[in-house]
Amino acid sequence: MRLGAVEIWRNVAEPTADGMIRMTMRVGEHADREGGQTALLQGRQAVDEAASADPRFARLLDQYACRWEIVSDYGMGTVLLGEADRRGNLVWRT
Repeated sequence: MRLGAVEIWRNVAEPTADGMIRMTMRVGEHADREGGQTALLQGRQAVDEAASADPRFARLLDQYACRWEIVSDYGMGTVLLGEADRRGNLVWRT
């Protein structure tokens, strides 16, 4: 599902499924760390607002581990550029 710029999904069917909720923010192909940080902050704000407005959504976020990802979409797929660590800090991979 989409919530603003955040794509929210959970993989439960594949052999490698971990059941985590993925919060994915897509950025441009030439994004840098600063752009990734901005996308992460905006994504968190949108999800926090939705969780505050809907207790059912908030319970899901409490029930399952969440992974915050910044990806570049190049048209034929995506490349992971960064993700939030346990403290919520962006770890940039490029």
